Amino acid sequence: MKYSAVFITTFLYSVTIFLFTSCEKISPQPENRSNASYHLNGLDGALWKGASARQSYYLKDTFDLSIQASEKGLVKRTISLDHLLIKEGIQEISGIRKLGSTDNNSPAASVRTISDDGHDFLILDWYYLDTSAVDNWVNIIQYNEETQFIQGTFQFTAIRDTVFVGGNDLPDTIQVREGYFEATLE
Repeated sequence: MKYSAVFITTFLYSVTIFLFTSCEKISPQPENRSNASYHLNGLDGALWKGASARQSYYLKDTFDLSIQASEKGLVKRTISLDHLLIKEGIQEISGIRKLGSTDNNSPAASVRTISDDGHDFLILDWYYLDTSAVDNWVNIIQYNEETQFIQGTFQFTAIRDTVFVGGNDLPDTIQVREGYFEATLE
């Protein structure tokens, strides 16, 4: 009897140790954070802004950022910053992104004004990077590889693509200033 009690106790102790040491540590899911702000020729101040960031599938160590400005749940403007390096520091934006194409794989920027009535989504105007401007940049302030959280600031100047003439309230050249974003890379 004494032998079987020691055996059972040892067996239970061994099983308990095995269970606790073999369990896989589960890391908590990172919180999906999305926030953005910017000034566009003094407009868009009252519009809600949200950001999403996706890692590029074909350009290693880069991501594309999309910022939407909405009013009453309807999209009014979108800003795209493409081919940004996933690393902290300042990057010059020098690529031109027009509808469906970019001129190269360097960081690019564009702005679109949208007609969104809840059913149809129509691009009214398209603005692409003014490469003659000297103040086109993105600064990645923080990148956490473990949580995929990325945060940064940006500014650029863009000119209207004459293919799109949607009759909005913006001039032919626009300045995006004091841009800020934070997002979780998807």
